[in-house]
Amino acid sequence: MVVSTEKPKQIYIFDIKDDIKRGKTLVKYAFRYNIESTTIEHENEQGEIEETQAWQYEEYISEQEFDLFLKDSIVDILSSLYTEIVPKLERLQNYASVELPREFDIEGDE
Repeated sequence: MVVSTEKPKQIYIFDIKDDIKRGKTLVKYAFRYNIESTTIEHENEQGEIEETQAWQYEEYISEQEFDLFLKDSIVDILSSLYTEIVPKLERLQNYASVELPREFDIEGDE
């Protein structure tokens, strides 16, 4: 869960890299979903507790390579991917909270 004091956009592009020789564009992006308004409390300089409006959301970060000639269509492609992928991410959200052990044996307990 991510918390921000600014209302997030549903899709955020972190980085775009063009590889002219290969004719490819690499895009690193985030899909933000389950965006909910909330308030957070913090202490100001006078020691008083203040409430600030904030937003909490889930974030899926990925990279995708596109053909360079599709660069002007990337916004539309990511928008289509968002509408297809986010409902699946919301259904699988509980898997993110599964804790994995740091150490384990494959032979079982002895």
